[in-house]
Amino acid sequence: MIDNAQKEKLLQYVALLLKWNAKINLIAKSTIDEVWERHIEDSLQVVEHIPANTKTLIDLGSGGGLPAIPLAIATGLPVHMVESDKRKSAFLRQCLRELGLEGKVYDSRIDEANLTNIIEPVIITARALSELKNICNWVNSLVANNNLNDYALLLLKGENVSRETISAKESWELDLEFFESKTSNGSMIVRIEKLGEKNG
Repeated sequence: MIDNAQKEKLLQYVALLLKWNAKINLIAKSTIDEVWERHIEDSLQVVEHIPANTKTLIDLGSGGGLPAIPLAIATGLPVHMVESDKRKSAFLRQCLRELGLEGKVYDSRIDEANLTNIIEPVIITARALSELKNICNWVNSLVANNNLNDYALLLLKGENVSRETISAKESWELDLEFFESKTSNGSMIVRIEKLGEKNG
């Protein structure tokens, strides 16, 4: 899946992640010893679900850059990351600079982000962000504010995904596909085509 040059960049990213994690909370301390398996491999499993015609990645609530940075390294696609915490967004900008990645960081709430230079089709990702119904609400605002028409979501969700899906379907028409996580029992990658808001 990844070549030697990409693996070297991923290792550089891990070094940055651990360095900054000593000062700001980017990943749980309990996962540091398994950072490659718990975070890098978990993020990279999304690659096989990204359509070949994708032009841009948009990552929501990017935090420590997962899955955004590993996906950008593995695919070579520009990555636009939305992160309201200014300390975390500073880290993300450092990653883009040091790793030579194309993209941009937005210090903004998701529903208020004004994205620039986005080329469609777009894949929107999120990992450990919020409940599915909240993500649907935020994405709906994001795509409306930025006139995005050709998009799909790839979300890394935990074992509560079934309950979250039932709740989200109360407000949203969702065309979903579920793929079992290769790195975490009970977790899923959820693919959602365009959102449709239910009337009434």
